[in-house]
Amino acid sequence: MQQVTRFGLTVGLAVLAGCAGRTGINDYVRKSDYLMPYAERLLFESRAPIIVLGRVLDAQDVGDATPSAGDSRVIVQLTRITIDIEQVVKGIPATNPMWFYYFTFSALNRTSLGVPCYLPAVGQRRLFFLTPAGNIYRSVGDLTDYTLPVMTGTHPKDFCRGKTPGCCIANILLVPGTNMDVRFFRAYLTYAHYAAGVLCSKTVARRLMELLERNSDKAIADAAREEVRAGSNPY
Repeated sequence: MQQVTRFGLTVGLAVLAGCAGRTGINDYVRKSDYLMPYAERLLFESRAPIIVLGRVLDAQDVGDATPSAGDSRVIVQLTRITIDIEQVVKGIPATNPMWFYYFTFSALNRTSLGVPCYLPAVGQRRLFFLTPAGNIYRSVGDLTDYTLPVMTGTHPKDFCRGKTPGCCIANILLVPGTNMDVRFFRAYLTYAHYAAGVLCSKTVARRLMELLERNSDKAIADAAREEVRAGSNPY
């Protein structure tokens, strides 16, 4: 990953009333997150007590943006995200739709962080890694991207039956479903392939890629062959 950019923030702390002070929620930002290897991040995410594939229904700011408790150079925005759960990978969510909190990168920041950050948008389909915190749910990490985009469309409700969480994720990322946009699938395939190998096994990832190479959709098959031939790694 790129080295983190140093912030030259001029917004005074007195101007930014802290969300944490009013909600009792503190962010999980750690400076070490910025340089965390992708494989390490994936394994950390996989240990979340609740993992779901959901489509974002709504994302609402909660209170004002505030300097992060973990890195005061960065301004974060507490965000309440509501999702429609399509697959339960691990754990037992209390409700569907469900909502959880994520501290996101505020628009008040004057400089890019230099690493991928998660900004929710209605309609996104992603794997979310969550933990209970009292009577609410939280993302296991904040600010940087503690999600996995899903570009394979939708799958049957029992798609993960009999699979371990890691191998369920591998199949979600690499098995085409319905209403898949091949352009986005191709763009994310390197990350999906790598994540499948880390979270399930390289053997399973290779088998899923072989199935993609034989897909009846030429664009999908060509993308899989290019990916296997390149042997690429996202980091």
